[in-house]
Amino acid sequence: MTNSGSNTTSVINTTNNTAYASINVGNGPAAFGQFIGNDSIGNPVVSTVTGIIPSSGPVAGGTSVTITGTNLGGATAVNFGSASATIITNSDSQITTTSPTGNGAGTVHVTVTTNGGTSTTSSADQFTYTVTPLPAPTVTGIAPTSGIYW
Repeated sequence: MTNSGSNTTSVINTTNNTAYASINVGNGPAAFGQFIGNDSIGNPVVSTVTGIIPSSGPVAGGTSVTITGTNLGGATAVNFGSASATIITNSDSQITTTSPTGNGAGTVHVTVTTNGGTSTTSSADQFTYTVTPLPAPTVTGIAPTSGIYW
């Protein structure tokens, strides 16, 4: 990177000495965030989800889930089907979140939204909501233990 003006920085390809882009940095380096989730010249790229660990959890939600993929950095939203989840940690290749309450048992796609758009769905991004059946009742005794039978 080089400073090409008081409030502008250029990103330079050192192989052929050409500028990828000029960035208006304003009053500080915070503007460099524009390259999170972008390709090498600043164009937004769509994230890809390549894995969900674990891939299932209860309908009640609350399961800690790790989403793996590419171009996940700078994610602004994670959805389990139509239900939004809170992003806990976020890097270019991994997001940690907690599964939201599901809408009944079944499988939903987990999508990630960045400035490049929302990830396309695939079999790799599926999360299955499960319902744990109640245990069968256990008979612990009968009272009275004797009587008249008709």
